[in-house]
Amino acid sequence: MSTAIITCVNENWLAPACVTLLSAQRNLIATKADFIVVVDQISHAGRRDVAEFAAHHKIKIILKVHQPQGFSKLDPHRYSTATFLRLCLPEIISQEYQRVLYLDSDVLALADLAPLLNIDLSEKALGAVPEVKMAHHRGLLTDRHRRKIGLPPHRDYFNAGVLLFDWPQICQRKLLEKAKELVLGRRSLVFLDQDALNLVFENAWQALPLQWNVEQSAHCYLGIRPALRHFNHACKPWDWPNIMAFSNPHQYYVQALQGTALSRFLQKPKQGNPYFATIEYHFRKASLHQRHFLRRKYAKLL
Repeated sequence: MSTAIITCVNENWLAPACVTLLSAQRNLIATKADFIVVVDQISHAGRRDVAEFAAHHKIKIILKVHQPQGFSKLDPHRYSTATFLRLCLPEIISQEYQRVLYLDSDVLALADLAPLLNIDLSEKALGAVPEVKMAHHRGLLTDRHRRKIGLPPHRDYFNAGVLLFDWPQICQRKLLEKAKELVLGRRSLVFLDQDALNLVFENAWQALPLQWNVEQSAHCYLGIRPALRHFNHACKPWDWPNIMAFSNPHQYYVQALQGTALSRFLQKPKQGNPYFATIEYHFRKASLHQRHFLRRKYAKLL
């Protein structure tokens, strides 16, 4: 089965994108895949840096450049055009793949990915992990948010940081093109591309076990051992050496980038304790009732 593992970024995020793919390559024990970085634009120096990183780690990284059309009219202070590259993947990569795994560039693979790549999607076009915050946070991630974007109340809503595509279905049914049209149609979407993906795939996605996209809230409330760890909060592990996530994620980035030109991405580590990004903060924030509720709700996915 032909497989691609992809991340999409702008040039400023090439370093974590390369580390994401390296972590995936290190956790593909008996499965082959193409590792692809998609950027909206890139300099000659950026190309050289990716090639040097790949040679240093003996990994083949395919670089694709694609400038999405139409997205420049959206608020550039909130969204870069690179944000929408995953919606353009059918225009960028081959239709010959069977499975395509999309990873945000702040995701690290920590366990063998073969079980995920070979998982039964029950004839669905997409496998994704439910957004755990949706189950208990007040504000945007509530039934009110679902109603606002047009999802039925109580419908599960997935996080788009890890997406496992049944690629033939995606291409044949033009599902990503439909999500792109929704975003460009400027509907009342809060999280533009993620909301659009949830609407288009409303009846076409399979819930994956939570270990395949462990966000901070899932890690804290449910105590899941991550296979794919998603640092989708303000404190990134390459900046903060003391984020409580797994054994020293900051050092993982340091070791992966040292000896390459991309190591300049690593700034002087921030001092202090980013308390709001720690397990203790989130654990204290959650009531016992919330933790029990989440364990019951996601019992089949733990």
